[in-house]
Amino acid sequence: MPLERQDEDRFYVVEKLLDRRHNQDTGREEYLVRWQNYPPEWDSWEPRTELERNALDMVNEFDRTSTSQFQDFQLHCICRQPYRFDQGGMIQCFHCHTWYHFKCLHMDMEEANSYAKYYCHECKRMNPGFKSMVKIEKLTTFYGMTLAEKS
Repeated sequence: MPLERQDEDRFYVVEKLLDRRHNQDTGREEYLVRWQNYPPEWDSWEPRTELERNALDMVNEFDRTSTSQFQDFQLHCICRQPYRFDQGGMIQCFHCHTWYHFKCLHMDMEEANSYAKYYCHECKRMNPGFKSMVKIEKLTTFYGMTLAEKS
């Protein structure tokens, strides 16, 4: 029986499991869930303990097949696609360690290389104090003052 979840007036049924991760903040194993009759934007990370209650067969099947299938084909980013060398580079969130395609973030290699710490949109939303930090690549002295320049 697939996991069913009721939230206010909405009712959710698991269509399939897409990915698995270890959430470093909570210490829990989570699965990316595609909800039946909902678009991919509604995909969400759900704790294994919740899925085991009503979707244990789906979890076991995913675990059994994902070891080899997803080891080299891990899904990333907001687009839920794997890394492909022909699509440009990727950048990793300093907090959640999720990888994002430059293309999906409307970023190029130069901008990505300018970050000392990059925080994804979701981590910044959940932690308003998080700010992506730009590298100081060059210090210039001008009339006795030190100025930071991003070259």
